Amino acid sequence: NDLADVLTDNEEYSLEAKLRSDMDSTSTQIVVVTIKSVGEYVINDVALKILREWGVGQKGKDNGVVILAAMQDRKIWISTGYGVEGALPDLLCKRIIDQYIKPNFKKGSYAEGFSQAIDGIHKALRGE
Repeated sequence: NDLADVLTDNEEYSLEAKLRSDMDSTSTQIVVVTIKSVGEYVINDVALKILREWGVGQKGKDNGVVILAAMQDRKIWISTGYGVEGALPDLLCKRIIDQYIKPNFKKGSYAEGFSQAIDGIHKALRGE
């Protein structure tokens, strides 16, 4: 959901295909959302609201993940459902943001940042 319109159509298609393939093989649902700004809200609250209101993850497993980027605010957050919290604690999510998303975003490579973050999340979920 590229609401900030920072990805090309091809990049959106590639990310969506990757996410669908990963969801089919792992059952964890990851959603990438870009918005222009969170306004006066705290980004982690907005990401959690998206996770809950959009119903990200499987019912009963609560295994959803939301990667939210507020582009104008230059803020990024990864919010997790309770079912994946053990494998993806906040500290690890911050590390994924710092290692994969931020360096790519600084180069304007938004799709690559999201793609690498998704790979990092999957490694964590597999216990790597």
